[in-house]
Amino acid sequence: PAPLHLKARSWGKAMLWDLSEFTQILYVDADALVVDSVHDLFQYEGYQDASLEQLQGKPGITFAASLTRSMTSLNAGIMLLRPDPRVRQAMLDSFQDRESWVGVSRWSGQSWNATESSTDGTSGTKKKFRSVLEDQDHLNEFVATHFTYQGELDLTSGTPQGLDAEWLLSYSEMLLQGGLWKPTLGAYFTLPIAYNFCATSACLTQYSEMRPPLRSAVVRQITSAASYRQTHDTPQKFGGLLSRRLGAKILHWPGDLRKPWQRCHPAARSPLDAEWWEVFHKACSIAPPDAKCNLSC
Repeated sequence: PAPLHLKARSWGKAMLWDLSEFTQILYVDADALVVDSVHDLFQYEGYQDASLEQLQGKPGITFAASLTRSMTSLNAGIMLLRPDPRVRQAMLDSFQDRESWVGVSRWSGQSWNATESSTDGTSGTKKKFRSVLEDQDHLNEFVATHFTYQGELDLTSGTPQGLDAEWLLSYSEMLLQGGLWKPTLGAYFTLPIAYNFCATSACLTQYSEMRPPLRSAVVRQITSAASYRQTHDTPQKFGGLLSRRLGAKILHWPGDLRKPWQRCHPAARSPLDAEWWEVFHKACSIAPPDAKCNLSC
C-alpha cells in the first residue's frame, strides 16, 4: 500500500521502476485509448550504443514521455521506461525531500507546498496530500534533475537517437532553469505527440489555433510516427477514421471532468469521444456477465 503522505497513483508509478522481470514497460493511463500499434517504441530494446552505454551504464532507453500541449513539460499519462531499482529508490527519496521544497514549481507556477484533502473510502477519514503537483510536477522535476535529456526520440533512425527540433525549444529553456545531479541515472527522450494525443475538445481547439511554427511541429511529429508505420508495414487494428486521419497512436483525455464518460451533452463532447465509446461497447459485448459495464450517456 502507498504511504500515508502519497497518493496511490504516485506510489504506483514509482513502483513501475521495480518490475525488474521486464526489460521495458509502456505505462498507459486508464483515461487513454491505444488506437494503433505502438510496437515501434520497443524497437530499441536491448540496443547497445557506446555513448549511451557510457552515459547510463546499461543499453537502451531509460525513460521517455510526450510533452504536454504547452510544449513546456512532460505528461505522465503515457511513459516508456526501463525498470531500475536505483531509479525507484531515487524517486522515493525525492518524495521525502520534497517536504523541504519551497517556492513555486517551474512547470506550473504553483506552490510546492499546496495541499488537497481526500476522504479515505474505507475509514471515512480525511487525509492530506500534496496537490496534483505530486504527480505531474514532481515527475517533471525528478526527470529533469536526475536524467540527461537527449531530445525527441527519432523513430526513423534505427538507433536510439534524439532530434533537436524547433518545437523542443520551450522545453529546453525550462530545463535550463534547474540544476542536474551528477552522475545521472540515464538518458531520457520526449516522444512524438502521436503517442499521447490529447483528445479533449480544449486540446483539439488549441492544436487548431496554434501559431504556424508550433502547429507545423505537431503535424511533423505525427507524420514521423505515421512514416514509421508505413515503412514497417505495421497493421492498423484499432481506432476510428478520425484518429487515423490525425495520425494518433494513443488518445488521451487528461484533466478533471474531461473524460468521455463525463461529457454526455453533445455540445461538450470531443469529436474523438465517439471512438472511446465504440471500444467500450465492443469490450462490454464480449465481457463476462459480472463485468461492470454500467457507464452510459
